Amino acid sequence: MRVAFTEKGRVMNLSRYADSEYPPETYNFIHALAKYADEVVLFGRSRNFEDSDFPTNVIDRTSREVDFTVLDDVDHVVVLTLNAFSASLPIPKVRGHGTMKPLIMGQILMGPVLQMINDWVDKDPHRDVVWIANDARTRLIARDVKWPLKYPVLAQYDHTRDDHLHYRFSDTTPGPWSDEHPGYWVAPRDHRYAGMELVSATGTYIEDRDDSFIIVANENSKTARPHRKEIVKEWVQNTGITYKLYGKWSDDAQSFLGHEVNPVPYSQYHSIISRAGFTFSMPASGKGWVTTKVWEAFASGVICFLHPRYDDQEHVVPRSPRNEREELLSTWLRVDSPDELLKNYERLRKNPSLTKEIRHAQREHFDDAKNRLGVNELYRELDRRSN
Repeated sequence: MRVAFTEKGRVMNLSRYADSEYPPETYNFIHALAKYADEVVLFGRSRNFEDSDFPTNVIDRTSREVDFTVLDDVDHVVVLTLNAFSASLPIPKVRGHGTMKPLIMGQILMGPVLQMINDWVDKDPHRDVVWIANDARTRLIARDVKWPLKYPVLAQYDHTRDDHLHYRFSDTTPGPWSDEHPGYWVAPRDHRYAGMELVSATGTYIEDRDDSFIIVANENSKTARPHRKEIVKEWVQNTGITYKLYGKWSDDAQSFLGHEVNPVPYSQYHSIISRAGFTFSMPASGKGWVTTKVWEAFASGVICFLHPRYDDQEHVVPRSPRNEREELLSTWLRVDSPDELLKNYERLRKNPSLTKEIRHAQREHFDDAKNRLGVNELYRELDRRSN
């Protein structure tokens, strides 16, 4: 089996070393595919292939030029989507008149890739790209993906849109034409939670920890509600919990909290969180999707409390537990008020045996999720399409 892989919206960093801002998610996805497929063909744009240490069945066909032969004889195409561009090719506007003028970055990084993908499906319309959105902010909204998706996008959050548009590029094949937007098909587009954030999640389990409360999180958008500075103030600072906060925070947010917040590059994240006994996960950009950090806390043995707006679809810790382990985690980690956060934190500080039991349950929960989701869900998806 030959599988092609690329990213949508960024030059692929193929280095085995995590850089200062991003986890090595691309590197991990490629290694995972190399274990599954006979050959993995990389296409699009890339850098640092020489630092990748990929196995010999990973073939670098990335280039600045559009080469439609790259996808010849490929059985599957897997695309990690890392932006939310509605178009990277000059297609008709859906509001107003004329042609869209995509951002230069989109035209350069994704336009040629989309041309290649559309051409690949044109040759056999039964084909379907495996789209991965491992950040809910970058769900697939592109209208220049010519063919409707036959399978859901593998994502961090369940989301469905019934009226997504697909520009047909003068193809007159009969189909679900839009009455409102000439030249477009209209079709549903589903995103299904598949634990894609687990692909890069890792952590060294340490059971014996102190009671330090450390949060590593960046400030979210000023328009996000609830805003993280307000959550930290109300839920942690005002309850009297002694805490340390790391991340990228504006001067305004630091003034609001009344203390300095030191930024942390991704390469130092694990060394900082490894010193924590407890942490707190807050919604990203005001939304409730799952992030890698909660899984890495579970993997490392850091007790991770969850804000009620975090994981609001209950993919990590269900509010209706299915077994004793989930009941233990739901009882102690899901907190509905600042007072409950303080109460649970104080009780666990005074009960080392229960604290260790929860740390161990978190690690088991992480291991179980890694076996069910993430890479293994990607493998199952490829199996489904092969059959």
